[in-house]
Amino acid sequence: SRTVEAYYKIGKCYYKNNDLINTIMSYNQAEEQNKRFIVAGSEGDDYFAAEAAFALAKIKQQKCSVITFDNNSKDLKDRQKEKTGLLSQGVNAYQRVMKYKSEKMFEAAYRIGEMYEEYAYTWSKQKLDLKDPIKLAIAKKDINFASASLMKKAFEPFKKVIKLGKNIDITISEQQQWIDSAKIKLSNNSITVGNFMINGISEMQKSPIPIKIKENLLYLFQYRKQLLETLEPLKIESRDFFLSMYKELEKQDIKDKNFEDCYNKFGQINYLIPNEFEKLSEQILTSMDNIPEKLSEAEKEELIFQFEDIVFELQDKAL
Repeated sequence: SRTVEAYYKIGKCYYKNNDLINTIMSYNQAEEQNKRFIVAGSEGDDYFAAEAAFALAKIKQQKCSVITFDNNSKDLKDRQKEKTGLLSQGVNAYQRVMKYKSEKMFEAAYRIGEMYEEYAYTWSKQKLDLKDPIKLAIAKKDINFASASLMKKAFEPFKKVIKLGKNIDITISEQQQWIDSAKIKLSNNSITVGNFMINGISEMQKSPIPIKIKENLLYLFQYRKQLLETLEPLKIESRDFFLSMYKELEKQDIKDKNFEDCYNKFGQINYLIPNEFEKLSEQILTSMDNIPEKLSEAEKEELIFQFEDIVFELQDKAL
């Protein structure tokens, strides 16, 4: 089993000399040698195998963290592919640390959450080079919701840290700091994810209405109704997310400001969804008193009929 330790220490020497290629090779050899010992029925050295996996994971995490998506150059897809690969490699290495039951398993689980969190923030900061304002709004919405999905992947590792703390009778102070930090991350990111969703919806709501639609009152109301209907599932998703995180934070006994904010945001969105349909129906009813005089009586009747049809549908949504 001393061979495992030797490979690990050789890797450390290479790392001090900034030779990453041989560093990574040596750390991999430490883990592979440990496997060979165990398969052969000999005694392995999980301690140094875990140390090698942890050191390898830290290298992957550092390399992953410096790759940005903040400019829309030709190599953006290549950078996204490289960062995704490093994320996967880093996460896998930290997971191996946990499987070895290393004393660093608390930090390893925390670092997995940290990697997903950093990737989500990087994804959210993409710069878009789109001239069409509608396409730009849709793209921004997609980025925000994708960032929310990526950030959600950090929740399970942070919850794992907290769970590890509950399953072990005695936690040393070094492990306790990762438990406390995981609780803070879980709390803060519950708001961050929800805000990504809200920002995505907001990008769609504030996108400019095409001029030709604006010039025709019927088309304008039809457009606004369709937009509300399109965004309704996303608003429901964000509303339900805040409620689920309120319950999750309560379960984890994290009753801080974010815990309260989750419940408040749930209530706000729950009120907002039907209220927006109601407000639009009221605006249409008001506009029916200002139908252009130049229209014939038949045209006015037809327009009022179509307005009323939209209003009935909106009022159903508002119930």
